[in-house]
Amino acid sequence: MVAAVGMALVAACSNSESGDQAGVTPTTIRSDDDPASDDPASGDSTSGDSTSDDPAEPPDDDRTALDATVPPADDPPVCELATPTTSTTVTVWHSLGGTQTVEAIDEIVDAFVAVHPEIDIEIVATQGYDNALRLFRDTPPDELPDLFMTSIDSARLLAESGGFVPPQVCSGESPAVLDDLLPVIRGTLTIDDVLWAYPFNVSTPVLVYDPSLLAELDLELDPDGPPVGLDELRDIAAALAESELAPGGLVLYDRSASWLVEQWAVHHDHVLVEPDNGRRGHPVDGVRFATDEAVAALEWARDLHDDELVSWVGLNQSGIDDLLKLIDLSDRAAFTMHTSASIGELVELVYGGGLADLDGAELGVAPIPSPGATEGSLVGGGALWLRDGGDPVAVGAAALLAEHVMGPASQATFAAATGYVPATVSAAEHPVTVARWEEFPQFGVGYRQLAGQGASPSETGMQIGPRVVVQRVLEAAAADVIVNGADARSRLGAAEDEALELIRRYELDGTEE
Repeated sequence: MVAAVGMALVAACSNSESGDQAGVTPTTIRSDDDPASDDPASGDSTSGDSTSDDPAEPPDDDRTALDATVPPADDPPVCELATPTTSTTVTVWHSLGGTQTVEAIDEIVDAFVAVHPEIDIEIVATQGYDNALRLFRDTPPDELPDLFMTSIDSARLLAESGGFVPPQVCSGESPAVLDDLLPVIRGTLTIDDVLWAYPFNVSTPVLVYDPSLLAELDLELDPDGPPVGLDELRDIAAALAESELAPGGLVLYDRSASWLVEQWAVHHDHVLVEPDNGRRGHPVDGVRFATDEAVAALEWARDLHDDELVSWVGLNQSGIDDLLKLIDLSDRAAFTMHTSASIGELVELVYGGGLADLDGAELGVAPIPSPGATEGSLVGGGALWLRDGGDPVAVGAAALLAEHVMGPASQATFAAATGYVPATVSAAEHPVTVARWEEFPQFGVGYRQLAGQGASPSETGMQIGPRVVVQRVLEAAAADVIVNGADARSRLGAAEDEALELIRRYELDGTEE
């Protein structure tokens, strides 16, 4: 049964946060084609043995800054924000998968084409954020997209590449559809006081579990209340393990292990790089992973692992190894921290009959655990970047499409189908969103986490060019502490040194490695 459900999940949840499929070529889907429904999953990490109990070594990373591929334009970017008078093609590279996600994108694009028949939309599926960066770097400039989607984590890298223009270039001011962005989303994509991208597919980590297991022991979590505290989470996991309902406890993997440092820094209001998490344009002069709070968090997880209350799935290469542990009846786990972007597919799987052999299973979604039961999380997912290809008509047509997909109706359609977080207040209040959240409250958890956030440097996360590779350094350190029992403070200290070297190298010569 697990294998069969796993195949369904692979097809369903291939819209993960930071997938990496090296060597995969883009899949082109024109607006009048049927989308492929069997895209391979894009995992949250890169490669390795995803089920090993040993943390995998970080893979070699060949991603570099993009300025060698996309040189700055000789003249200031020019954009004609008007309906083209002749047939114009806008090429969009996106990094998403999953049947419901692709269908929602098609619906949104079809609505745009109905109003702008003179604009032909060519959609290219790059199959993962990391792969998208590699493809962008390796593609000749005249074959690059007009709109490029990749991880929000790469914001400074793209902004400093010289090949993109911010949304306000076309309209002279920020587009009206971006006026009511959630503050934490606007802050995350604002670099040196400029909003640089359209946050189309925003997500955030949430706690996923099966409430029916808790009900058997008269336990419960309140998804509308404060996040579960660490002691409470441990007690519930221990009770479920002792009862043999869920002996696997909490599922952790490299990325979620690093969240114990990176996400919880939000709760403690401290930055991970100095000054100001890299957000004031000053050179980074320090990295702060080895705080007392981070050490305590990793030691808490290590204690859970030592007490056999952690199911470790390593790199989570498929992006769903953690979810499969929640339905593995031979060693079932109770909880995992997973992207909110998968909620739509999980709702369909659980309530659409995909778990028929798991009698009475339910889908529970709650805010991510908190050391002090306080709310807050970082913005994840991706954004659309407007490329300066030198043709003002093409740039303007791409901007028209970007503004359409950021409209309340489009954002509501996308969020209701997928579980991605509506980026704007108006999209969250749209009747489509409201109806979906009333039917399945699980969809609203991620939005509530982000809606309560401000835009301080600690809340908007690290803004550094090599952020993706620095995160891998932090992931490896966290895994080493939890699984191998490394000393938390010294291991995080070593990760600080490695991360600072990566940042300095980027600042000196523009490379991520």
